[in-house]
Amino acid sequence: MNFYSCLPDKSFYKSLPVTPDKDYFLFQDISTSAIRIKSPISNPFTQSWGIAVQHQKQKSDAGQYPYRLVIKLVDTKFDAIECNLERRLDKGVYTCGKDSPLVFIAVPIPLDTGMFRFVTYSLYSKV
Repeated sequence: MNFYSCLPDKSFYKSLPVTPDKDYFLFQDISTSAIRIKSPISNPFTQSWGIAVQHQKQKSDAGQYPYRLVIKLVDTKFDAIECNLERRLDKGVYTCGKDSPLVFIAVPIPLDTGMFRFVTYSLYSKV
């Protein structure tokens, strides 16, 4: 399933180095290394994009597990659902959304208090 949306504000991301032979740019969420944006241009934060959500997996002795979410940006919105992409930072023992998003990702960050900070990404249909 493909989506069409604007990105959250540029202030939530840092640019990652990419070798010069690559034809894309990488941005990482400032709160977690588990969320990245892969873009064909150096400043994708000023326009709407076709979005493909890619789940990267890492292997361990016990099998594969989700390792990173990559938000891949493409120039087209062909067969895409127009959405709002929301990024939130929640604090608590758990997190949830009050609405039903098309996609919901929550990355926990442990705090010294026994609680967590969650970086959440949700895609909500505009229709």
